[in-house]
Amino acid sequence: MILVKLGFKDKTQERMKDLVAGAAAGALSNLAVAPIDTVADTQRTWRTISSATKAERAASGSAIQTAKQIYNQSGVKGFYSGSPTKMLKLAPAGALSFMLYGLTKDLLSKQNSKS
Repeated sequence: MILVKLGFKDKTQERMKDLVAGAAAGALSNLAVAPIDTVADTQRTWRTISSATKAERAASGSAIQTAKQIYNQSGVKGFYSGSPTKMLKLAPAGALSFMLYGLTKDLLSKQNSKS
């Protein structure tokens, strides 16, 4: 493994923990912001689509009106449409970010201790 070649044999388990933590953070962060993203995306869509009904265009006026419209059409589930796909994208990105941060921190501290 690359970590062993870089002299971090004892850090392999720590980097794996970083991967898992980063994947979890990336996936769960989507759950926190998905409703806000859905409302914003819906507003943008309703404003630009010519086939949107008058009620939909009127609902795009404010975030609260849009949220009510989404809830009336789909319930709570409507705020999370597309979330699994976003999670599949954000989990690996978070995992790599956490692992590379830890690896970079270790490399720099190792380099500074040699100096």
